[in-house]
Amino acid sequence: MGCRNTLGNWAGAMLLGFATLAIAPQLFGGGGDEGVDILPKLRGDGGAGGSDGPGAGGNAIPHGVQVGYIAVHGKNAALDANWFWALPGLRLPGHARQDLFLGDVGKEPDSRGETVLDILTKGKRKLMYGEYLPRSGQIAGPEFLTLNGRFEIEDRFDDQRLELSGRDKQAVYWTILVGQRSTTKDSIQASFSRIDSTLTGTEISGRIDLDQFRDEMVALYGGTGADIALLLSAPSKRGTDECWAAFNVDDQSEIWDVEIKVP
Repeated sequence: MGCRNTLGNWAGAMLLGFATLAIAPQLFGGGGDEGVDILPKLRGDGGAGGSDGPGAGGNAIPHGVQVGYIAVHGKNAALDANWFWALPGLRLPGHARQDLFLGDVGKEPDSRGETVLDILTKGKRKLMYGEYLPRSGQIAGPEFLTLNGRFEIEDRFDDQRLELSGRDKQAVYWTILVGQRSTTKDSIQASFSRIDSTLTGTEISGRIDLDQFRDEMVALYGGTGADIALLLSAPSKRGTDECWAAFNVDDQSEIWDVEIKVP
């Protein structure tokens, strides 16, 4: 996959680039959401992961559970189905809308299911989602969800595929910020009190595997306490799409701070 190939070349580039670059990227805003809340239906097909849309492979949901649930909670927790799977956002391969439920870990709709991804909503925006399901008779990969909103997401077992994705099949610009955040609230861009290094490039596939990205950054900056932010951006008819994902290199839990801005 293109995003994996690109990541494999980043480590060497960073060692050179971060020593000389201190470029503040031009960033843009956007947003808006509306819709209704839903409750999930039990999905007992065992699930799959590793989707690239049509033609992709997969991995089984962990721990032998029949359903890998996605818990959604927070002060303004809500679900909104008004999003298209091919639009920018956080892509969750192997998951369908039936995996989403409103509530905390331990409050799953069915005892056969286990929460594998835990989402804490932030701000006033609803969590928007779009669902890709292979059509009947179509040769294609497993389903996936694309999420839009402002939230934190934790991979509780460090075995779920997470992808930051631009518009489907369109190239994106990526920017990596290394520095220190003074807060985890509000905009990720504004949360940085100090930016030590910046690196930029392009990704033809339009997607970055966050697990691979995290591994690369921890290998470079582990033990420094650095905060890392990844931005995918691309021009659109109404402005600029932005997909942000940030984390701390010394956080033992796999928690991502996510912010999707689409004009």
